[in-house]
Amino acid sequence: MEHQEQAEERSADLTLYAFGVLEPKEAQAITACLTADGTPSAAELQVIERAVGLLGYSAPTASPPPTLKVKLLNRIQAEAVTEARTRLVSSAMNVASLKFRLFPLHKY
Repeated sequence: MEHQEQAEERSADLTLYAFGVLEPKEAQAITACLTADGTPSAAELQVIERAVGLLGYSAPTASPPPTLKVKLLNRIQAEAVTEARTRLVSSAMNVASLKFRLFPLHKY
């Protein structure tokens, strides 16, 4: 009975590992176990990872709301404008500092 409980716990840990939800230390422990030669866990993990990969196909399809495209395009445009303004201001500041270095003020 104890062996079956250990196998079930290992399977549960491998499933959590496949989903990427383990704490870093727990994930490292499983990674170390998987890299050991002759471990059956690696084969079991491959089966679990295939099943996890197929879960996305079992979800029902959903259509985005009709306004999403407009909102997304507006956000992209706003970010592009902000980025262009930032580059313009940065270029202007570079030109201003270059001009100041080329023509320093002289005291007569």
